Amino acid sequence: MRDGHPGTPFVRIYLNVKIYLYRIKIIFICFYSVFLLLIFLFILGFIAFKRLLAFVVSLYYNNFCNVSIILFLNFNFFL
Repeated sequence: MRDGHPGTPFVRIYLNVKIYLYRIKIIFICFYSVFLLLIFLFILGFIAFKRLLAFVVSLYYNNFCNVSIILFLNFNFFL
């Protein structure tokens, strides 16, 4: 133990590699969580856009003949 470093140079190399891999893991987790958040927000935005489109269609066609179009746009989220 000289200069505050533990053990042999191999131990120092091992600890440096371990810290480097830990940093890579943290960066990967951060990027992956941001990626999942963006996908989730995109899906929510797509659903909101379809609901808004259905609302506009229901305002434009203010009768009961086009209820099937409105129901299709409102409840058919995953097509």
